[in-house]
Amino acid sequence: MAGRARSWGLDPRFLIGAALVVASIAGVVGLVASLDDYSTALVAKEHLSPGDEIDADDLVETPVRLGATAAAYLDDSAFDAGPLVVTRAVAEGELVPLGSVDEAHRAADARVVVTVVGAVSRDVAEGAVVDAWSVASGRGSNDESLPPRVLVGGAEVVEIRDDASVVGGRSTLSVELIVPRSDVAAVLAAVAAGDVISLVPAGPGE
Repeated sequence: MAGRARSWGLDPRFLIGAALVVASIAGVVGLVASLDDYSTALVAKEHLSPGDEIDADDLVETPVRLGATAAAYLDDSAFDAGPLVVTRAVAEGELVPLGSVDEAHRAADARVVVTVVGAVSRDVAEGAVVDAWSVASGRGSNDESLPPRVLVGGAEVVEIRDDASVVGGRSTLSVELIVPRSDVAAVLAAVAAGDVISLVPAGPGE
């Protein structure tokens, strides 16, 4: 009896297996290519206020897809010359822009604590920008005729301390502010004179 002729056709199982291998390779190539689109940026572990000195330990490395804008944000190389000082508030979890920090020796701000008399607006909160107004205490003979004045504009609220008290029948609380160093003397003089200080949310553009 004549033998059965051998078939040289391709096994469908082989074709399916080859297709799966090709698809797998294509997937890996695509994944590697997509990873190339990411860069490492630094985000703030907590709220950063102007005047804060930071180093890499205060930030968290995060892979992000920034494209051409990556150069506008902080990376580890920014700390090669040492710690940096925050010049503009950065919220917790926010990418740190290069423009929000500067080298430590260029820091131009300082922190002061003022006693605020009376209630404050709900908009006066940590991270808010405010104008500090001062009214002379009236201790001097001519003080009562002086109108309110802006003691320092564009200050940032760092902390509203939970140490409220009552002075002369009016409630007071302590507020830590970031102010330009050029205004520190005026703020300290007003505090020493017992002037009444109020905080008003800063207007647009301040």
